[in-house]
Amino acid sequence: MDDLGNAYITGVTQSTDFPINNAYQPTYGGERGDAFVTKLNPAGSVHFNGTFSESVTGVDKTDFTLTKTGTISGASVRGVTGGSTAYTVTVNTGTGSGAIR
Repeated sequence: MDDLGNAYITGVTQSTDFPINNAYQPTYGGERGDAFVTKLNPAGSVHFNGTFSESVTGVDKTDFTLTKTGTISGASVRGVTGGSTAYTVTVNTGTGSGAIR
């Protein structure tokens, strides 16, 4: 945890479609997997970034559905920012253990 209350989670993935933002290596490298770092802010939210191949308009939080595993409850899409071909979706992480996609 840093001085501003942000928590950092690290791990390894072998996923070929793991969500990334400003990655040093933007595609799966294979072999044993790729390391990742996720930053959670003190508000208990996480940001997912999406890029479209063409410009889209009218994107809002109702366009996104969360898929949860484990015992997570209270997770929700807080909002969407960006425009044209790049958007950031802010998600409240809720409580419990599991994964949110």
